[in-house]
Amino acid sequence: MTDKFHGKLHYGILTQADVDLMKTAMQIANRSVVARINYHSQPTPAGAAHPGPWLDTRPMLDPREKPEALIDELRAELQYALASGLMHRHPTEPHLVAPPEQV
Repeated sequence: MTDKFHGKLHYGILTQADVDLMKTAMQIANRSVVARINYHSQPTPAGAAHPGPWLDTRPMLDPREKPEALIDELRAELQYALASGLMHRHPTEPHLVAPPEQV
């Protein structure tokens, strides 16, 4: 934490308010990551080989569709979502992802 009056960094025990603020920040970040993946990916259609809750991530990582800087951000967000359990990969189609509660 930075002291408001002296600008010095102080190390110590986090207060409950600090913990609550970090928890809220993580919840906002997690919702944002899932929303961006939902927005930039393509839902699988009903007649597809793997219909259902799956999102096709190929369009969001396609340089013909998106600028490289955005692809870098989306790739990092997808990796975060998979590592943190916000999304799961399809067992046989790695370009398909879905939130765990929908699989």
